[in-house]
Amino acid sequence: MNVRERPNDDPYFLQQPYKAWRDRVEELLLQDWCIGIEDAGIENWNLYESYADGWTPEYYVNWFSEKYDLIDFRDPSNQLEAVLSLISLILEKDPASK
Repeated sequence: MNVRERPNDDPYFLQQPYKAWRDRVEELLLQDWCIGIEDAGIENWNLYESYADGWTPEYYVNWFSEKYDLIDFRDPSNQLEAVLSLISLILEKDPASK
C-alpha cells in the first residue's frame, strides 16, 4: 500500500514506535514553534512518509520550520519583528486608524 493512501484512522497507523515518533514531533513543534501538528496542517501521510524514510523527529521539525520559514520567537529580534507586524496588520484593518 502506498503510504499516501494509508487512512488516518487505521489502527496500525498510530501504533508504536510511529506513535512515539509522532508524539515527539508534536512536542518539538509546540516547544520550539508554538504550533502543533494539527494547527500546522501537517497530514498524517506526510508524517508517516518521513518516519518510514528514517527521519528523526528533530530532523523533521527542522525541515518543516525551514520549508515554511517559521519565525523563531525565542530570538528577541524576531519577537519585536512579530509584534510590529501584528500592529501593522491591526492598523491596516482598523478603519478608525486611517
